[in-house]
Amino acid sequence: MDALSAVLSTLQWFAEQKDRNDGAKQETAALRDQVLRMGPVLNPLTSAKGLDRARLVLDNLGACLGQAKHIYDKYHGGWSIRKCWVTPGKILEKTLRTKSQISEAYQELTVALGIDNYLKREETPPTIPFEESQKTWEIASSQVNICQPRVMLGHGSFGIVVLAKFQGEEVAVKMV
Repeated sequence: MDALSAVLSTLQWFAEQKDRNDGAKQETAALRDQVLRMGPVLNPLTSAKGLDRARLVLDNLGACLGQAKHIYDKYHGGWSIRKCWVTPGKILEKTLRTKSQISEAYQELTVALGIDNYLKREETPPTIPFEESQKTWEIASSQVNICQPRVMLGHGSFGIVVLAKFQGEEVAVKMV
């Protein structure tokens, strides 16, 4: 009777391990899908300018995705007799932990990019409303140096346009 109990216990243990192994394989496949979805979106960010504030967070997410790819490559087939010390439960645990780390890193990146975007908005000078930009701009004649000899750039019924210098830059000046 003891031998029968031992055999039944062993069979039950193997059935549990098979269920865990199937669960681990499903989770590693989900992990692979997550990497495949996020990779194309994140790759352009690695070379994007202006993301210096989010660089470490982006690097962390990249490392998490690299770990996820490693886990999938190593364990997508589930438990193996060649690595009998790595049980299906350990594979499942490692996969779920990595998925959680990816989720946390993605949330951190979302926050970092939001902050970066907010700071850029703060640094950007306010734009001039269209109506304001259409008003006549007048500059004191003492600030403009008309080139000598005069270089006429154009003329019309309301005056001539000549080459001048304003704050060290060449500009066109309409003289009425």
